[in-house]
Amino acid sequence: KLLGIGYGFIALIDLIHTFAYKGMNIFPGYGANLPTQLWIAARYFQAVTLIAALLFMERKVKNHIIFTCYTTVVLAIVFTIFSGNFPACFIDGKGLTPFKINSEYMITILLLVSLFLLYRKRKHFSNRTFILIVASIVFTVVSEISFTAYISVYGFANVVGHFAKLFAFILIYKAILV
Repeated sequence: KLLGIGYGFIALIDLIHTFAYKGMNIFPGYGANLPTQLWIAARYFQAVTLIAALLFMERKVKNHIIFTCYTTVVLAIVFTIFSGNFPACFIDGKGLTPFKINSEYMITILLLVSLFLLYRKRKHFSNRTFILIVASIVFTVVSEISFTAYISVYGFANVVGHFAKLFAFILIYKAILV
């Protein structure tokens, strides 16, 4: 339950991330930093969700408690970003900030922790579901690493990262819903 609800909220942040691109003209006055901040926030949220889902999988947690917690955290994250209190992730004319690059590596470490926990809890999953989740995490790691290297929001590394993320979401969708 936690993983399914969590990924719904992660998708919401990713939707706002998509709307935040300058060419969309939905959030005028913001540059490339806004979508990059939303990306980092969503990825931290995703990595922590994976870990939490695996740690709480043998406990009963009520859906309304999970939903309330996720709603509160997402609202706090979005407010922090839009209020200008989230660290800069991309500076126009300069590129990625050290915070953004270090965050990608920290998220990768968290994803590897989730992979370790998943392996330890593999008996709770069918082989197919286990493989799909592992593959999703691996594609997410590839995505995160590629996002440490881009200079332009339209560069090759950015494209690779987004395609890897797309494959990761398809795989987790198949694991959770299909």
